[in-house]
Amino acid sequence: MNTVIIEDDPFYTNMLADFCPKAGLKLMASFEQPLKALSFIDEHPVELVFLDMNLPDLHGFEVMEHLKDIPTIIITQDETQAVTAFEYSAVDFLVKPIEFGRFLKAVRKVEDKRPSARLQDNTIYVNINKRLIRLECDQIQYISAKGNYIDIVMEKGDPLTVHTTLKNIETLLPQKDFKKVHRSHLVNLSKIVDIEDSTIVIGRKVIPLGNTYRESLLGNLNLLQ
Repeated sequence: MNTVIIEDDPFYTNMLADFCPKAGLKLMASFEQPLKALSFIDEHPVELVFLDMNLPDLHGFEVMEHLKDIPTIIITQDETQAVTAFEYSAVDFLVKPIEFGRFLKAVRKVEDKRPSARLQDNTIYVNINKRLIRLECDQIQYISAKGNYIDIVMEKGDPLTVHTTLKNIETLLPQKDFKKVHRSHLVNLSKIVDIEDSTIVIGRKVIPLGNTYRESLLGNLNLLQ
């Protein structure tokens, strides 16, 4: 999950930054100033925030009012604030000093609350040259595999080359819209123009159709017999 830390104590900022990759989190940035953090969050796909309560400029609860639906884990030395934190829909509440086991438990709570229907979401993020690029799934025509890389062909622009496997990206795409038609090709069903015995046409590209995938593909199309 793309994560941001808002904490004005360097000791705890460094501790949380060390914990994040161990819990499978991608730390995007850390901030001492909450206003700078909110500006960053408005422009980036942040999925989790660790928020200290006592900050310059804004109190933690004021910051939470701006975070809207972004899952937030509160960090504080004052455990009496826990009730108020949950009233603001905090996912969990960590009291300093923080142990990694307790940190991990809080992260798992966030993961448990994430909708399993994310596969039906219309956007994905891919890592290209250390940048997370947002893609609209309905703009993807097809994806082809080349060893440990894939090429994502969009409606517009050049193919995007990503260091991952076809299997990995398949798990992120809406299952009802994307089907594997060959061991090295995954297609957007809505982009198919023509189907023949062993090929599919998408745009101007002819894509191989494997025998073992043909029946499954046809079963997902509205066919006039």
